[in-house]
Amino acid sequence: MLYNRTYIQMTKETYKIIYGGWYQRTVLHLDEIEEFFTDGTSELDLPEDDLKKLWRALRIENVERRSGYMDYVQAETEGGMKIRYYEDGLYTLETESQDISEAKKTIEDYCGDRLNPAVSYIFSLGAPTSHKLIQSREHPMVVIKEVPDLKKFEFPPEKFGKALIVLNSEDVKVYKIREGFFVVLSEKSKDLGRNLAELHIFLREFQNHLYAYLSLHRQVWESIMEVKNQKVIRGTEADEVRARLESHERLVNVVNNRINQMDIFAGSRGGFVNSLRLGEQVQKYFSFKFNTLRDTLSYIDHMWKGTQENLRSAIEGVMEVKRQSSFQGLRSLQFIMSIGVIAGIIGYMTESELPQVTSKGALYFLGIILLTWFVNGLVNRFYLSRKYKINMEGK
Repeated sequence: MLYNRTYIQMTKETYKIIYGGWYQRTVLHLDEIEEFFTDGTSELDLPEDDLKKLWRALRIENVERRSGYMDYVQAETEGGMKIRYYEDGLYTLETESQDISEAKKTIEDYCGDRLNPAVSYIFSLGAPTSHKLIQSREHPMVVIKEVPDLKKFEFPPEKFGKALIVLNSEDVKVYKIREGFFVVLSEKSKDLGRNLAELHIFLREFQNHLYAYLSLHRQVWESIMEVKNQKVIRGTEADEVRARLESHERLVNVVNNRINQMDIFAGSRGGFVNSLRLGEQVQKYFSFKFNTLRDTLSYIDHMWKGTQENLRSAIEGVMEVKRQSSFQGLRSLQFIMSIGVIAGIIGYMTESELPQVTSKGALYFLGIILLTWFVNGLVNRFYLSRKYKINMEGK
């Protein structure tokens, strides 16, 4: 376990624990969250009984809409936990405790069992959103400690492990530990603690999204190349392979749309860094992190554009196989029909007068049609079972 519970109980120190996540949202989504948090209702076409059940599980006592750098909805639960949901989709859960491990578990359980199911249900209509494409994971957490004299504070490695990075300024000290940030600040600068927590949570969550998109890219790319590496496929397999590739195409379109939007969110949160009095060292750290994040986003964006092009060439190659098999079958049908027509004309040329329609003649004509249909089916089956080369252009 990351935190030593015995040490914490002996010191009886109180810590603020902030835990959270981020999915792409807008102020329109914030209006829907406010309505749901307030009384468990929604203007969306969702069953009222389900909404009320999810809302009651949240055990929210009061809700208010606030404005700041970004608008947000703040709710407080019966147990005193505070929830903030911002217009850009960042959300945080906050509590105070002397036992960090216990508080962390309480927040995680509430978020995973109550908050996330409720929010996911509210946004379940419409095009898939990022959280449907990303596997569940542990969200980032920040521990905040207020002290009377920042200069006298000494970081306790026996409780949090070795600090990976230490950032110092006049009003705040930031220790990067394995599972998040530990922030120490003076009482006069306590607002900085929440701001730093939100920046850290946003950066980590943004990075998690990019990593998830990288993993999805690998899966889709390997599936595409599995088709292309076959080099040839049977005409009977063309529809199945095309359906699989088109399923990938829908996923690629969703991801590309999400990636195209992400730079806006990074720009908004990154701009907030410059408005905070963080001290030179801390300010440079977060500015660098946001610049690196946007560079990574650009890399992921180009990678998915390449995936889209590779996918289109694979789909076109499979469609060409389908066209080839269908064309060969059509040519065979035309050949059979031509023979029948020529045979009929030759037969008419041997008669001295026009033939009369008889029942035997009608049956004979029907037999010819059935025979033609049967032969055409055999020919089509033959061409569909043949293997055709996939066009490898664009590989």
